[in-house]
Amino acid sequence: MDWLMGKGKKKASTSEEKKLYMEAKYFENGIIEGDLHSMLTLHPGTDQNEWMAAQTLSFFNHFNLLYGAISELCTTTSCPVMSAGSLQYHWQDEAKGKKSKLSAPQYVDLVMTTCQKMLQDDSLFPTKFGQTFPPNFISLVRKVFRLIFHVAAHVYHHHYSDIIQLELYRHWNSLFTHFIYFSLKFDLLDQKELTPLASLVEFISTKDGTRTESVPS
Repeated sequence: MDWLMGKGKKKASTSEEKKLYMEAKYFENGIIEGDLHSMLTLHPGTDQNEWMAAQTLSFFNHFNLLYGAISELCTTTSCPVMSAGSLQYHWQDEAKGKKSKLSAPQYVDLVMTTCQKMLQDDSLFPTKFGQTFPPNFISLVRKVFRLIFHVAAHVYHHHYSDIIQLELYRHWNSLFTHFIYFSLKFDLLDQKELTPLASLVEFISTKDGTRTESVPS
């Protein structure tokens, strides 16, 4: 797990802390100031696929970094199952067509390793001038976003008190808010995927008084 960075100092939290992320002092007042909507604007002359690829890589790097700060608190003992509250995630081996029940750290390790390999593969996410994007490029982006959301949902439900204690909640909330704005604008997450954080996504999507997209109840 050489992609992990940072260390925590507090015992892993429990699912009982899932309500913390909806408290105004930790979310509504815990967003770094800035016009996140302006970050969604594609500037004239910019190739949309190239821009989408750059944004996807940026989200991956930032979530990777911030998860690293609490990675030592997310162990096979504290998190024997990859979950977000009562919902359990199973790893899908697409090559073998089978699902596996893993601990949270094992699942997150596979998420980060899989996403990193995809993002570093020029045939999937081209980085050189003249290279073409594959026909299924958007589906690849959607896969990265889906896997990142699983990690975010686990953290919000089971490690949010750790994020608070490490004083990272403003950074985490700002990143997640930007991630959700981007996901909703470009339809990168199925509504069923949003269910574990439905109330939080609902709050974010209506925060400025304008509903960005319908979300599950």
